[in-house]
Amino acid sequence: MKKILILVVLMMMVGMMFATTIYVNSGNSIQTAINSAGNNDIIIVRDGLYQEDVSIPQSLQGLTLRSENGPELCTIESDLGTAITITGSLINIDGFTIIEGTIAAVYLNCYAVGTEITNCIFDGNGVAIFAWEPIYIVSDCIFMNNTGTYDYDYTIYSFSNSEATETFTNNLFLNNTSNVDLELINASNNHVSLTKNCTFKFTGGIGNMSAGATVEDCIFSLSYLADVGTISYCAFSNSPTYTSATNCVYNANFEFTTGMPYLTDDTPTAIKNGSDGDTDSSMGWCSLDDGSDTANFHGKWNWVSFPRMPRMYDEEYDAETIVEDLEPYAKEIQHELVNMEWVSFPYPGYWDNSGLLEDFQSTLGYKVDMATEYASYNLDRYGGLANPNLDMTLESGSESWVGYFLENSGTPDVVFDFEDVWDDDIKSIKHENWAKWRKTPTSAWYGYTNVPWVGLRYGEMVVVEIFGTSDIDFKWNPPLGSRGAGEAPVSEYFTYDTKADYIPIQVELDESNPAEEVGAFIDDVCKGYGKVIDGKAVILAYIIDEVRSGELEFVLYNDDRSTGRTIDEYYVLNYRTEEYEKESIHLGALQENYVVSLTGAGDSVPVAEQVYLTNHPNPFNPSTVVSYNVPAVAKVTLQIFNAKGQLVKTLVNGKQ
Repeated sequence: MKKILILVVLMMMVGMMFATTIYVNSGNSIQTAINSAGNNDIIIVRDGLYQEDVSIPQSLQGLTLRSENGPELCTIESDLGTAITITGSLINIDGFTIIEGTIAAVYLNCYAVGTEITNCIFDGNGVAIFAWEPIYIVSDCIFMNNTGTYDYDYTIYSFSNSEATETFTNNLFLNNTSNVDLELINASNNHVSLTKNCTFKFTGGIGNMSAGATVEDCIFSLSYLADVGTISYCAFSNSPTYTSATNCVYNANFEFTTGMPYLTDDTPTAIKNGSDGDTDSSMGWCSLDDGSDTANFHGKWNWVSFPRMPRMYDEEYDAETIVEDLEPYAKEIQHELVNMEWVSFPYPGYWDNSGLLEDFQSTLGYKVDMATEYASYNLDRYGGLANPNLDMTLESGSESWVGYFLENSGTPDVVFDFEDVWDDDIKSIKHENWAKWRKTPTSAWYGYTNVPWVGLRYGEMVVVEIFGTSDIDFKWNPPLGSRGAGEAPVSEYFTYDTKADYIPIQVELDESNPAEEVGAFIDDVCKGYGKVIDGKAVILAYIIDEVRSGELEFVLYNDDRSTGRTIDEYYVLNYRTEEYEKESIHLGALQENYVVSLTGAGDSVPVAEQVYLTNHPNPFNPSTVVSYNVPAVAKVTLQIFNAKGQLVKTLVNGKQ
């Protein structure tokens, strides 16, 4: 059978070069157009109500019967009880509402091999699809208010004595009163069927299936299915436990008030395949739990994601509903180029969505600005988690705000070896508490390495930029290189305000400039700090959109809490030449990131009054003892000169 199908498809591809498009206007007959059509022709049916029964004969192969503007505007109403009878092979029916098929809306004869039915609404029929010896595909369809018949109390009925294959994807079965939605019978148990990404609400569900049947990524709300075949990643609101099922959830709490997956509303009139038109398997995954957790928000900017939502699939969810418990504590929420702001007047306030941030997705990252007076606030999050195997995309030429939504029950905090997750494609990664970047795909990373807080936790996000001009697809699961993560340190010496974004600066020190912390300053105002680890500090400098002008200075604090030392002369790495150049960071011409060296920069030796030198006895003859100290490790030169200014002896010349 498969070989025959391949040959037929090849013949069809050749024939399509000579296909004719036939238009049917409202008031004319669809059957008349079919009678004049040839193999591989396309019949476009314009908007209107067509009250007739149509039949596609065995002599026609590869015919496409399609509405011009979708099922909302084009309806076939059966005249004698069977709206569409198909005997020809490789027939495609697309974009109709089919009603009043009291016997069957669509009847597939045993010769109807390779039928595809897409983007249709079956409303108020007896049997929606009746198929003998079936090999067919049904996708993106709605089956609602169908009743079955006295002899065949099913929404879709398939029977075969030999090999049969059916595929049902992205379909909704809603409020059908027939006893069973899918009845798949095969006398030789050689019936292969796939039911994927389908939702069954208040219906009979799936009846007979063979051992070769597969049901996955489906929702059953007060609906049931036969306990045979392979059942996986399904969710049931009220049903017994199925022995054939794996990775399924029972007693799930589904909320259908906002509409069904892929549909505009609960009484559907249109198919909706997601905002980007994608219908791949990841969109149809149903949540594997319906739980809750708590996220802690601190004052000012929080970089977060929203792993839990009242979801049915991986679709977006209303932003205001997610953050309503943050009112009025949150002032603004950003995602890439869109935002929403809290307006407190008139009382009690409202979210202004003029910035076009209207929906949240677990795969995306968000920045939430909390009022400063609310130093700590807990947000309770409810709903299900997103699919851990979800495909995600890093876009070229722009930032990607990526949310992390994998929950690790063993260690809730995880740290990633990002080089393993994203190979050599990543240009920079920015987190609320840390940053990593590099010059080329093969260069070493700048930023901290092997420190406890450089990682990504459940409910956090990162801003990522990539090299090249092609998007990168990836998955979080499984988490590579995960380990427990520590808390980011809080400065002991510096205070500053955070902003929505920052510029990372790696400051390299040597023994002539020892410090425990390094702060970045503009006009004596701190703009961020970095803790010194292994001779370097990575400062997250909040200097983007700075109203002040001027140059950045650095202030060093030692671990003995001595007075901070200001460094206003330093060396900046030129990424192009890979040489350090003596210059300053100017606010009027900022780069994306910097590497700065303080080696040999400025006067790292304390001023004269901080150096103590005595000798005893004084005056002396013939000898004296010279005592001195310096506040930090530095090069020290101690020389003796006579009254004429001539060098007598060098006592010390080296680092002390």
